[in-house]
Amino acid sequence: MAKIFCVSNNQGGTNVVLPVVKLARTRRHDVFVAAGGVGLESYDSEHVFVNHRGLNMKGLTARPEGWPSQTASGLLRGERPDVVLLGQSSPPDWEVNFGLWANALNIPVMTVNDFWAGASRLQKEKVKPNLIGVLDEYDQTLCQKLGNGAHTTITGNPGVKQVTIPTGLKVGFAELRQQFTYFILFVGTGPEETTEELVLLLECLELTPEPGRFGLITRFHPKYSGAKNERGKPWADVWAEMLKTLGDRCIRIGEPYTIDELSAVCDVTCSAFSTVNTTAVCNGRSAISFWTEMARESLSSQVGLDHVPLVALGCAHQIHQPESLTPFLMPCDPENLRKLIPYNPERVLAGMLELVA
Repeated sequence: MAKIFCVSNNQGGTNVVLPVVKLARTRRHDVFVAAGGVGLESYDSEHVFVNHRGLNMKGLTARPEGWPSQTASGLLRGERPDVVLLGQSSPPDWEVNFGLWANALNIPVMTVNDFWAGASRLQKEKVKPNLIGVLDEYDQTLCQKLGNGAHTTITGNPGVKQVTIPTGLKVGFAELRQQFTYFILFVGTGPEETTEELVLLLECLELTPEPGRFGLITRFHPKYSGAKNERGKPWADVWAEMLKTLGDRCIRIGEPYTIDELSAVCDVTCSAFSTVNTTAVCNGRSAISFWTEMARESLSSQVGLDHVPLVALGCAHQIHQPESLTPFLMPCDPENLRKLIPYNPERVLAGMLELVA
């Protein structure tokens, strides 16, 4: 049995690391989990034990002295694992510090992409993974083009999944269909990016024939739920004021329903490049990437890409200037979905065990 040290922080990294933790523990491996951020909520909701609970940075303006480098050093020196598994948060400082110390201590490192070219978040900070789990063949090619140098294995995409729509949500939407023809799910990212994308969405709705047919549901990033802008005003209030013009077309849906469930029931999901777009198209819905200036800058700074892979694969639409939404309501060609591969934690565990064999 191997001693596996798993690290994740925030939701993206947790989506790939948590399933591996559960699998490895059922196989009787010795699994140590160091998790933090909003991703901790997923561990708690699934009743998965976390050995070291890192900081949930939501609401914090400064990191404590020595965090997370001293934390990473102390835990790895104390546990001396056979292999380290890293998620890829944004920003990735939690995983970066564990990765750098694992490299320094000559402990094999595997990281798993939850987005195309995601490993570059760690590698540009000098982390050297021995193995990268990639989403698909397109992601494998991107890793090679970016000159990452590490070995890769296809482990799949955590956004590729079939979602079961709860009965209550089905009933609620059936009633709303009497008022609206189409439903848009808007998914926010960073505060400034979200604001720019909301402006574009509202401009597109103005250019769309019979805009009253469209009901809008919004989901903003939980990391910024309590954040304020430079004037001290909560971003949530800023966005609420922007959406006032829609009146009752802005629909409130209760929290019991997940963002994946909403993407499976709404006709179109709009975000810059959220994984939720992938889930939407895999459930027969349309997805639009809002390719604003800030979205381009964000994707480039995070993973070094100048395009959205889901769009390049022909699975999603893209809008970069105001235009009618009507042409983008149809889902993509089902043949293109064959390029997307479901996430498989078995492949991740197998990859780690090969590193310690």
